[in-house]
Amino acid sequence: MSANGHISESFVSTVLEGSTLTDVSMLAFPDPKHFVARELHCHLELWSYVASLTPCDLAPQLLNWIMNSVDVHEFFQHFKGCYKGEAYDSTLPPRRVFLNHPSSKPFVKFISAKLLDRLSTGAISLWGKVGGGGSTATPSYASLCNDCYLNLWIADRLFQLDSLRDVVRYTPLDSFQTICDGKSGYDHIFYSVW
Repeated sequence: MSANGHISESFVSTVLEGSTLTDVSMLAFPDPKHFVARELHCHLELWSYVASLTPCDLAPQLLNWIMNSVDVHEFFQHFKGCYKGEAYDSTLPPRRVFLNHPSSKPFVKFISAKLLDRLSTGAISLWGKVGGGGSTATPSYASLCNDCYLNLWIADRLFQLDSLRDVVRYTPLDSFQTICDGKSGYDHIFYSVW
């Protein structure tokens, strides 16, 4: 984010230590139109410094993901059972192409735009030939994959989004907080190859 070039590493350090108060007008927020995929990996020194100041138990795991990419295999579990009349007994979901659901027709432009956007930012790349598209999990929102199929192999993980009442635990008095998710949260970080 070159727009934040006026904010030096030493300035960030003094803010994180609490010895400098900031003015929110100093911050330049990223323009989603100029998004660069996997940008989080470019700032390891700053992430390491921030992680050293946080009491969060997940900091070492998050740093590992930033340094080495997310190993998607750690989120899978063996599945034995049937789905849509076909039997499965495997640790990873076999590659499978599903026909688009008839209710996805109104979302063709949306899905195409999402795919083109993610290809242009480098968030995804094309492997092999173009095949069938995604299905919709709910009629009101188009999905780019058949997550009902994939979820059969995904291990249950305890997860809870932070609520506003949690913010006071990790935000110092007189501080501002923002998010870095101007794009899909999954576009910010490398994942292991399937």
